[in-house]
Amino acid sequence: MKQRVHVGQRAAWATMVIRRAWHGSLQRTRGLVWLGIAATVLAGPRPLAAAQDEISRLTVQPKTMATGTTTAQAGVQRLDSLYKGDSLLAEAYVYVPKRSVGTQRSPLLVILHGSGKDGLSPLEVLEPFADSTGIILLAPTSFNDDKGWGDPHSAANADTPRMSASIRTVLSHFAIDPSKIALYGESAGAGGALDWGYVNGDIFSLVIIDSGFAPFGEDHEFDGLKGHGTPKFYVVMNTGEFGLAGGIQSLLQRIGRSVTSVKDDYQHGVNPERAAGEFAWLTKNWP
Repeated sequence: MKQRVHVGQRAAWATMVIRRAWHGSLQRTRGLVWLGIAATVLAGPRPLAAAQDEISRLTVQPKTMATGTTTAQAGVQRLDSLYKGDSLLAEAYVYVPKRSVGTQRSPLLVILHGSGKDGLSPLEVLEPFADSTGIILLAPTSFNDDKGWGDPHSAANADTPRMSASIRTVLSHFAIDPSKIALYGESAGAGGALDWGYVNGDIFSLVIIDSGFAPFGEDHEFDGLKGHGTPKFYVVMNTGEFGLAGGIQSLLQRIGRSVTSVKDDYQHGVNPERAAGEFAWLTKNWP
């Protein structure tokens, strides 16, 4: 793996995000998030063992498995209520929209919440958009929920098998179109969505990065991980964070991925104003 980011470059990125942390009247919690990003930047790329390029690879293969036929009642359900005793499904939630798609199979959006939140948090904002588009929402809760999603590159990260189990359960129980599965990450979840989306692009045809960041700038190189498929990416951040979004855009374009980059003046993380554009992009770009 090429470690192309020099110490000076990492220091420059760290200085920028530290200034973001304490600039103006930012809330203390947001400042701590930015300081955490600075620590990640200064740490530099993580060395990987030869076999680690498959650690963040999901084990579920939607296009080769038989999907369910259930037309469930609209609303939120916990997945462990469908399959008792599976600890990987604990605090994983699925939202079935009110809009009927008739005999057609529904699209699926997998949502990775932000730091300090759980799977229910983004659903509260996104449910109306699911109702208007007919997209089923799947929102697991990270095992590392107090600090955000675990490192996608770590063999000790239990979030990767949790995601696989959650997606497999939804596919086996509900009528899902396996060609229309997307990944959405906000804040800490966006960092995970960037890597999981790249590695599992044959599962996720579309990936939304909301208020996320590229830890090592334009030379992140996905830590040497192997990409599968050619998913399209949608990157959105507010004006104060957009310098980081530019790094993600350049990274994705350099490796030949389609990317739409949006700058707005809305608050950090999931919000209804931003979600309107995200769901419009989804419906326009499904395969």
